[in-house]
Amino acid sequence: MYPNSSTLVGNLSLWVDYGNAHPYSNRLHPGNGNLLRDLANRSIPTANRPIIVTEIGYSTGSPLSDRPVSETVQGKYIPRMFLENFNSGVFRTFSYEFIDQFPNPDNSEYNYGILQYNGTPKPAYTAMQNLIGILNDTTLPFTPGTLEYSLSGNTQNVRTTLLQKSDDSFYMVLWLEVPSTDQVSSQTMNLTLNTAIAQATTYLSNNSAAPIGQYSTPTQLTLTVPDSPLIVKLSPRLA
Repeated sequence: MYPNSSTLVGNLSLWVDYGNAHPYSNRLHPGNGNLLRDLANRSIPTANRPIIVTEIGYSTGSPLSDRPVSETVQGKYIPRMFLENFNSGVFRTFSYEFIDQFPNPDNSEYNYGILQYNGTPKPAYTAMQNLIGILNDTTLPFTPGTLEYSLSGNTQNVRTTLLQKSDDSFYMVLWLEVPSTDQVSSQTMNLTLNTAIAQATTYLSNNSAAPIGQYSTPTQLTLTVPDSPLIVKLSPRLA
């Protein structure tokens, strides 16, 4: 709970398989630096074993509550939070929490859900539903390949996660890791592909699970990257 707890508790590595952290950033954006600081601190007693984040999230309480964000901003931060954790080597992340505890907007603790108290989805629920739907894959083992590419143009604050599915398709997730508001922040950059790609398909998962663009045999894509995930599916061969 306290910053010095990880030092005072001593060496726990003989009794645990994973470390644990609750790296809340409150109203700050997921990539503000708190995650890396907290992971380094909480890894001390577990000899750098993999970390499971069992609590992390954003409250959408009223301005009278403790450090809230709007539902729109929560919808941007929650998927970015999972991606930032994945990129940082977190073994598994559990968002706090699934549904609001009580219909009291002035209490921050009651409003961390991605569903409202009555079950109505917040934007974060839809964003995660689409992100999971697009990136979901079979559990069958396969040998991952490689993708040769480069990014150019205005790449400042652009973060990426590169994944591959068992059908050989790559999925590059890009987002602008900046403090967000209810308005869209974006910047334009180029993705140059040095691996032969038969088709590229783009998605804005916060808006829909449906594609927004398709490109045949691309060698370079000009992308407008927002402060929510932009997914680029890159198929080396057509199905």
